[in-house]
Amino acid sequence: LVHEVKQRKLPELDDEFASEVSDFETLEEYKADIRSSMEKARADEAKRAAEEQLVDKAAANAEMIIPEPMVELESYQVASNFQMRMESQGISMDQYLQIMGKTKEQFLEEAKPAAERNIRQRLVLEAVAAAENLEVTDDDLDNEIHKMAESYQMEYDSLNKMITDEERENMKKDVLLSKAAEFLYENGVAVDKPEEEPAQDASAEETEEPPKKSEKKEAAPEETEPAEQEAAQE
Repeated sequence: LVHEVKQRKLPELDDEFASEVSDFETLEEYKADIRSSMEKARADEAKRAAEEQLVDKAAANAEMIIPEPMVELESYQVASNFQMRMESQGISMDQYLQIMGKTKEQFLEEAKPAAERNIRQRLVLEAVAAAENLEVTDDDLDNEIHKMAESYQMEYDSLNKMITDEERENMKKDVLLSKAAEFLYENGVAVDKPEEEPAQDASAEETEEPPKKSEKKEAAPEETEPAEQEAAQE
């Protein structure tokens, strides 16, 4: 039996609504702010993707030998970051490993490619920062803390007091790497280098053409075998 029927009544999208849910007095101003925020978010995401692509190209071109202990240590950091993301979703690391049917050792082994990629990116960005004399100012660090406070919905002063000296130094390193990535993005440093290699490969391929022709001649008798077999059967 139906005892009652309820209908949700939505508020009117007007200036009054806009003034109640935002700091704007009119609905048009509120809409414009939402559009601006969405466009900025898309632009920021596109910029981060482009920066990451440039860093990847620069890291791919860089010649370096990464010691295995360094990769193993970074693998633990990758696992720790992943564990924090899982726990934020209400899943413990043990539960995740049980669901996936993996051991901790297997997970750490699978994390090595990501760990090596992180190391290569970090070393390249550190080299860019050193070569270009990039530095982290007090204002840079202050802006980063403001962003964190906004993200965590905390007061700036409260968060600033909670940050330890060690955490502050780690933040400086992260900001420096971000500035190096932004330098690559603004100057396109990593774009031209990989494009020089295909021309060299093409010239190398041209010198290898004679061996390819001889390979075709060797393969020719194999192509006539089916015809000879048919003739024999007839």
